[in-house]
Amino acid sequence: DDYDTNRSFAIPNLSSSAKALIKAWVQEAQRRTKLKNCVQPMIERAKGTHCERCLGRKLLKVQTKFSTEEMDAMFTQKYRETFDQALWKQFWHKHQKYHTLCLPCIAEKKDHDRKLDALKRKDG
Repeated sequence: DDYDTNRSFAIPNLSSSAKALIKAWVQEAQRRTKLKNCVQPMIERAKGTHCERCLGRKLLKVQTKFSTEEMDAMFTQKYRETFDQALWKQFWHKHQKYHTLCLPCIAEKKDHDRKLDALKRKDG
């Protein structure tokens, strides 16, 4: 095995601004993880019985209209408070929309979107 678990690495000296940036990033990542974990059961329950594009019934996945980051931005803009799980779930339920798609349709849509973006960059 080439991986040495006993290897130690030097810890660099960081400026106070770098430490603050890292701390803020970690706190934001922890918040987003907490937010996502709270609503994950709601997302799973929203899965339909068939793909909304091709009506297929295999390899289904739920996609949300808004990302967790977008929903968090809307939530904090409205409530400006620290995390309240019940309020977050209520907000999510009221504002989030779901789409059930199969993996082939998701791949096709991503490919179409990439081509559209390439055309926009070329023309823009």
